[in-house]
Amino acid sequence: MTTQTLKTSIASVLTTALETEPAAFPETMAYLATGANLSDWTTVKSIMTQNDLATFTGNAIALTDKGRALAKQIQEILGDAKRLREAATATKHPGDIAAYRDANQETFAKMATPAQANGITAACNAERDRQAAVRETATDYPRTMQPNPQIEGETFYRNSGNAFGITHVRPANSGMAYGLTAAGKIALIENPPGTSTVTGVIAEYATLAEARAEYFRRRAEARSLRQAAKPPSELCAVLMRRDGVTRGEAEADIRDARRDLAEMAAAGDNENAMEICADRWGLEPDYLMELIN
Repeated sequence: MTTQTLKTSIASVLTTALETEPAAFPETMAYLATGANLSDWTTVKSIMTQNDLATFTGNAIALTDKGRALAKQIQEILGDAKRLREAATATKHPGDIAAYRDANQETFAKMATPAQANGITAACNAERDRQAAVRETATDYPRTMQPNPQIEGETFYRNSGNAFGITHVRPANSGMAYGLTAAGKIALIENPPGTSTVTGVIAEYATLAEARAEYFRRRAEARSLRQAAKPPSELCAVLMRRDGVTRGEAEADIRDARRDLAEMAAAGDNENAMEICADRWGLEPDYLMELIN
């Protein structure tokens, strides 16, 4: 949230709360009016409270004397700008247009003087600096982080450093990602999905292509292990038991049969498709659904 946006949001809340008096101004309305961003609204609310501009009780916003005085000053400044704008629109006179332009540019600059801003500019600048410090020390990799180096077309997001010497992380999944070391090498790393926490370095590579090849090899290996942990399908078990083949051989035969079945269906050869189990294995068509699925 920029300093200018903070000033605009605070000015909007103050002037609207003043216009609402003597009734209370609902906080939910202010939250929605400032963009319905909880983080931004928390910042606005914090600055208003720290500078004694308003009190927040339940869902009600009440201006303090200091906040009420500032709201009236803002109204006067905005009123002058509005009158100049209306005059410029009505007459198109170069002098009026120039006056409106200057007043519009100086509207919030006037608010920034100590007598009128009551410390708001300083508070906004402090909040900007605080957010910059948070970004500088963040450990995750939000896409706004800088610098974000590009390696072979892939963006590596900032990492605050760790015992493994990884400075940036390119998210992947399956508990693995690509990391950039301080020496500029590509590392295949172990990390929880969705974070830049490095829990181990699998290996380092000269190029991202090499790291990517190892990444997919390991994913395929893990997939095979998961598949092996599952019991074989009914058709696969029949072929293994009857023909004495391995699970891998039976599953490869079933994959070939599926491809043949798809070709028959595409060609409209429904008669041979229905008989594929009998023709190929001498089995009843009961196993046809397994091939289809």
